[in-house]
Amino acid sequence: MALVLNPALVDAHSNLGNLYKANGDLEASKKCYLEAIRIKPDFPIAWNNLAGVFKEEGQLASAIAYYREAIRLCPEFADAHSNLGNALKDQGKLDDALACYTTAIKLRPDFAIAHGNIGSCYYEMGNINEAIKAFKYSIQLEPNFPDAHNNLGNALREDGRVDEAILCYRTALRLKPDHPHAYYNLGNSLKDKGYSLKLGRVSGILRNQKDKIVSG
Repeated sequence: MALVLNPALVDAHSNLGNLYKANGDLEASKKCYLEAIRIKPDFPIAWNNLAGVFKEEGQLASAIAYYREAIRLCPEFADAHSNLGNALKDQGKLDDALACYTTAIKLRPDFAIAHGNIGSCYYEMGNINEAIKAFKYSIQLEPNFPDAHNNLGNALREDGRVDEAILCYRTALRLKPDHPHAYYNLGNSLKDKGYSLKLGRVSGILRNQKDKIVSG
């Protein structure tokens, strides 16, 4: 209805795209973001959102290019820096990703997701102590951040602190009862403790692989 009243309202096009994306209709969301960009080419939010669709589709090169355009248009756009870091991390460029997250935090020191993403980077690099610090600080900033609790659990488990890891996974599931990675990781941790019956109830058949880290 907002667009019926004002077809040139770029925020409405972008927000409608967000709703389509949340509903799983990536093509419809992409059209909304492109229309917002057509009307206002220097609208950084639409470039950032468009990049997110391409990232979700696995088109990382396009996603990175659009995140960079959002940052070019608005260098203080902390979310775009963090999102660019996620795309670079998916490409395996951990040092570049870490630099993006660091920039995002400089722009917004209380950016809990970016602190969590730095923790994920350190985890992938094998720097478990720094990962634990980053995840804990992310939780300090945003106590109800389920991914940070899940990821902290992974780092603690990697450090041999399985009981603490189990508490983190349970906290993640209390905050988000349908968190699949937390169930998977909790199952593996219970298996480590020898609770095979609980393992079956929690997560079914589990493969022996690295714990699931989630980026924001």
